[in-house]
Amino acid sequence: MQVLSGFRSEVSVERLGVRGRMDLLAESPIEVKTTRASVKSGVPPHYLRQCAYYCVLTGKDTCTLITQHIIEGCFRFQKLVFSAEELAAYEAELVGSRRLLEEALTNHDHSGLPSGEPWQCRSCEYNEECGE
Repeated sequence: MQVLSGFRSEVSVERLGVRGRMDLLAESPIEVKTTRASVKSGVPPHYLRQCAYYCVLTGKDTCTLITQHIIEGCFRFQKLVFSAEELAAYEAELVGSRRLLEEALTNHDHSGLPSGEPWQCRSCEYNEECGE
């Protein structure tokens, strides 16, 4: 039985040589997150960036962010609307990151890549190789 209609789940999109996989897609992207952080802590920058990237990849200016705050036992639903200027900046950032990754893969040298966040490094398969 389908509870929601008009949504597609785990949708792959590709644009600008970048592929993204959104949790849900309706009229615009919908991203679902689960966190132990307090609802008072605000929206982490990497959640905003991911939503903006999905907007860039789909040509939309709006993304719905659904965050489940496990410890507080609540959900937060937010409609994020990005300006044309913000989306242009995120697009430039996305294309620049893709270029850096392509160079690293071509040259077999990851030294030009930015360091990951500590939470990313914990489960990274290249952690030993990288040394971070």
